[in-house]
Amino acid sequence: MGIRSTAILFGSWIRPLLIGFAVIFVTTLAGAGFINKQGPAYFMLSVGGAVIHLLWQFLTVDLAVPDSCWSAAYISLIESQCTNPKILAQVTSNEMVNWDGSSGLD
Repeated sequence: MGIRSTAILFGSWIRPLLIGFAVIFVTTLAGAGFINKQGPAYFMLSVGGAVIHLLWQFLTVDLAVPDSCWSAAYISLIESQCTNPKILAQVTSNEMVNWDGSSGLD
C-alpha cells in the first residue's frame, strides 16, 4: 500500500487535463445560462469571470514549484467563497427582473 497521487499518475499530462476540465466547466456554466435564459450580466460576470480566473491560474501557476501550487489553491479557495454567491446572485436577479423590465415573479 502506497500513497496515491493523481499528480504523479498524470505526470506531464496534468496541465492539458486541467485545461480540458476547465473548458468543460466553462461550457457547462454557459450552457446552463443559455438554457435558463440568463441575461448578459450573467455571461459577462459569471462566465467571463470564470474564464479570466482560470486563464490567470494557467498562466501564472508553475506546477513544478509546490509553493506556487499551494498559493494558487489558497487563492482559488478564497475566490470560490466569493464567486459562488455572485453566480447565485446573478441567477436570482435574472429570475426576479426580466431584461424587458417586467417582474419575473408574475
